[in-house]
Amino acid sequence: MATENMRNLYSKLKIDDLEIRRKATEEIFKHYVYNVKKIDEEELNRNIEAALKQRNQVEINRALNSFNIVDNNKINNIKVPILMLHGLKDIVVRPYVAQKSAELLGNRTSLKIFEYAGHSLMTDSFKKYISEIKNFTSKY
Repeated sequence: MATENMRNLYSKLKIDDLEIRRKATEEIFKHYVYNVKKIDEEELNRNIEAALKQRNQVEINRALNSFNIVDNNKINNIKVPILMLHGLKDIVVRPYVAQKSAELLGNRTSLKIFEYAGHSLMTDSFKKYISEIKNFTSKY
């Protein structure tokens, strides 16, 4: 809905300038995704360019907003062990959402909260991220 509203606003204001969209995307990434550890400029630019190439942002937004495995009982179909990795400083998906999700998934879930990470775990805590995945997968 927010993406659709922004697109409508851009249309009304006749804003379709790639540079304006690039700057807006950069600010979103810096503020929300890479809010803990400063990302390498080359990687940031690569991610911005990839985001700007997306043509299905409205559909992605709708899918993310309607994704709910709890209310439709699909959560009960998950029978395998689950590793959840989450950043304590994540301002996109708050840590309490991960904690509640882990509770709902039950004892088959291993939740690891990274104290010094935000939404981009691989940027903020790469070594710990890889280590947790290796530790988890070595058990199964």
